Amino acid sequence: MSRSRLALKPDTGIVRGMKFIQATLVFGVIGFVLSWGILAMVQPDGKPWLLLAGTAAYLVLFWRKGCTGEH
Repeated sequence: MSRSRLALKPDTGIVRGMKFIQATLVFGVIGFVLSWGILAMVQPDGKPWLLLAGTAAYLVLFWRKGCTGEH
């Protein structure tokens, strides 16, 4: 019986690695959007919408995932 329990136990190292990779990709995408928004804002006809959308997305993701207390 203990042998089948060990076979079904998930490998937590792989799951943690996948979460790290996903978090890194999301952080990179948000950083790209914020950078692009800053560049769009400093143009002579500055449009703040991309910067505002990127900032809102960052704050929502940080609030929903970053402050969950599941460390």
